[in-house]
Amino acid sequence: DVYKRQDMAFGEDGFVRLDVGKTYVNLPSERAVITGFFLEPYGETENHLWGENIEVAGGLRLRGLDTAPEDRTRFEVAANYLAADATNRETGYLLLPGLTIPLGFFAIDGSGNANGTILGPVNTAEFETRYKQWGFDLKLAREVAVEGMESLTLYTGLTYFNTSLSNDFDLIEDGVTIPIYLEDDIDTDYYGCMVGVDAAFPMGSELVFDVGGRLELLYADARMTAHQNLNFFPPFNMLEVDDSDDKLAGRVQAHMGLSYDLNPVVFGVGASASYLSYQPYAEHATTVADSLTPAHIEDDYMFGYTFNISMKVAF
Repeated sequence: DVYKRQDMAFGEDGFVRLDVGKTYVNLPSERAVITGFFLEPYGETENHLWGENIEVAGGLRLRGLDTAPEDRTRFEVAANYLAADATNRETGYLLLPGLTIPLGFFAIDGSGNANGTILGPVNTAEFETRYKQWGFDLKLAREVAVEGMESLTLYTGLTYFNTSLSNDFDLIEDGVTIPIYLEDDIDTDYYGCMVGVDAAFPMGSELVFDVGGRLELLYADARMTAHQNLNFFPPFNMLEVDDSDDKLAGRVQAHMGLSYDLNPVVFGVGASASYLSYQPYAEHATTVADSLTPAHIEDDYMFGYTFNISMKVAF
């Protein structure tokens, strides 16, 4: 009886689930310039990040919406969190002893070239990237009976998630951080709706293979704040610039996995992939030609995949 097994795996009336995993994200990279002899780019942020994620989900059967004996209609809610970071270091010009050169980031407010001079043999820039994502889903799901399958679930619902992409550019002189830095942060809210499908296939008395995916239509609202501090010569120069952007976006997610039923607890392992069509990032001046353009938001995409383990309790 497919629904007897289905109730054992997913619960006749509901379930709760905990997923933890390791996540890879491929983000847009950023560049910043420290002016020297040739006014060349000094380096880029690291855009390949590994992080950790956690998701908590639960569902309850809505018997009043079942229109036939074989119906299994549920309301489901899920909350998720992801955090990842990485650091990239670039070593710059080897200067002659006693030589002083212009040095500093191009002004982020579009006021012109970088300010300041510095004396030293070796200059290093440290670029630190931090990415966070959190959100929640509200779903209305219906399971339908299909011969030869454990279950087939169709669902629709609403989704919200927030992403924060932060980059810090710090100049290090002879291994000592001096007060010259550029920091930017882009915070984006995504509001949308989704449709999806999950399918499960029996592979034995307790083992089940599942696969599925979903498509989301999103409205994205992005806000950027960037700070710059040049504090050696001239004595102090603090700059700040803000920008905002909004547009329609899409996200596609797919997953597969194996679960082992030890009624009422189900253990699983799986993998998932996602593609987000709009991931904004901060663009700063990197040439003399664009040094009068203020730092601003540009758009790119984000790709990621996750390996996870899960535990589900049915009731």
